[in-house]
Amino acid sequence: MPKVVDREKRRAEVAEAAWRVVERVGIRAATLRDIAEEMGITKGSLAHYFQSKQQLVAFAFEYGVTRVFERMEAMTRVASPGVDRLRIALELMTPAHFDLDAASAAALTFWAYATDDKLLADVHLRNYATWRTRVSGFLEEAKARGQLRAATDVALETTALMALVDGTLVGSVLEPDQFTKARILEILDHALSRL
Repeated sequence: MPKVVDREKRRAEVAEAAWRVVERVGIRAATLRDIAEEMGITKGSLAHYFQSKQQLVAFAFEYGVTRVFERMEAMTRVASPGVDRLRIALELMTPAHFDLDAASAAALTFWAYATDDKLLADVHLRNYATWRTRVSGFLEEAKARGQLRAATDVALETTALMALVDGTLVGSVLEPDQFTKARILEILDHALSRL
C-alpha cells in the first residue's frame, strides 16, 4: 500500500530545506536537485510539490515570513497594548531574531530577485502590506493611549520604522561588526524612544 503523505507538511519541509540551501549557496546557485538532496529525496519527488525553482523559492520566501507573522500575532496578543506591541512587530523583523550571517544574506537575495521576478515581487509586496498594517495599527494604538506625542504622523513613522528595520538587515550582512544583535536592539530602542 502506498505511503500517505501530508501534502502541506511536506511543502513546509521543502520550504525549510530551500531556506537552508539558499542560506548556504544563494538563490542563483541553488538547484532543485540541491534542495531534494537536502531533504533526502529525489528531484522527481520534489516535482510533485513544485513545478519550478521559481515557484519553490516564492513559496519558501512566503513560508518564512508567514512563520514570523504567526509568532508576531501570538506575542502581540499577550503583550501590553501600544508601544510594547509595536516593538515586537518591529523586533521580530530584524536580524536579531535569526542567524545574522546566513538568514540575512538569504533574505537580501530574495529581495534582489524580487526586483525582476514578478512572482517574488508579489509575495514581497503582499507580506510588506501585512507588516505595514500591523506596524501602523500598533502606532495608532500607542498614540490613542497617550504613549506617543499627539502630533505623531503615523504614516510617516510607519515608513521610517520599517526602513530602519530593513537597514538593520542590510547592515548585518555588509557590516556585521557594526550590526550585532545587541546593537540592532539598541538601535530599535533608540528609534522608539524618539516617539
